[in-house]
Amino acid sequence: MAADVLIEDDDNYYYVDENSAMVRNQWVAVENEDAGQEDEPDHYWYYFQSNGKAYKRSNDSNSLSPKTINGKKYAFDTDGKMLYGWVNDSFERDDDEAWKNCQYYLGGEDDGAARANEWALIAITDDDAVKDQLGDDFWDEDQERWFYFKASGKKQGESTNKKINDKKYGFDEWGRMVASWNTTLTPVEKDATAPNVSTDSNGVATVTTSKQGTEDYTESFMYFSNPEDGARYTKGWFKVVPGYYLQQGKYGDDSEY
Repeated sequence: MAADVLIEDDDNYYYVDENSAMVRNQWVAVENEDAGQEDEPDHYWYYFQSNGKAYKRSNDSNSLSPKTINGKKYAFDTDGKMLYGWVNDSFERDDDEAWKNCQYYLGGEDDGAARANEWALIAITDDDAVKDQLGDDFWDEDQERWFYFKASGKKQGESTNKKINDKKYGFDEWGRMVASWNTTLTPVEKDATAPNVSTDSNGVATVTTSKQGTEDYTESFMYFSNPEDGARYTKGWFKVVPGYYLQQGKYGDDSEY
């Protein structure tokens, strides 16, 4: 008689406890045989319904198909394992870039609940190390950044004018909440002229010098407060250190203006 073990039968999964009784309406953590390998958890969570069968996604499903358990939504793979971390509708992404390409975040290996209508502070790794706000540690390779998840569970996409709880926020193309100084325009030289280079069919380069529209560029900046808050300043005076690309000299002084 089987005891304290996961059982597969006719493509369904069941669990019997230490007394060999079938587990029903209950979460169970099952030891992972591959624990210790890279990115492998110590265990996987399963949820067994009133009929004893584990929730699982069908083999032909092309959506996340979340299940509501105790008022929260969870997703499972085709083997009944609870999904966690960043996921898409069709599969889980384990690599460091998953936060860019995936729409849902299901917490850590012992969490699994989908986020909806809520903020989440998530540790990410950005191999490209975006440097639009040069010198600020929240643009380093290893970051902790705020994301907002809509009612559908999907993260908020790119925006500079998203209203949440009567405040306005910005999000970049990957869904990170924007902080500090931000513009959607390409940086230009502020101190007079900048070179333009053109190349003819023979590969001969010609360099000309002209104004780059620095006034328009400067006026394009918005200020989104600090990484812990992020709400956009919309009207009125505020005193802060200028951004590197907004005023390099004053930025270097690290003084508020």
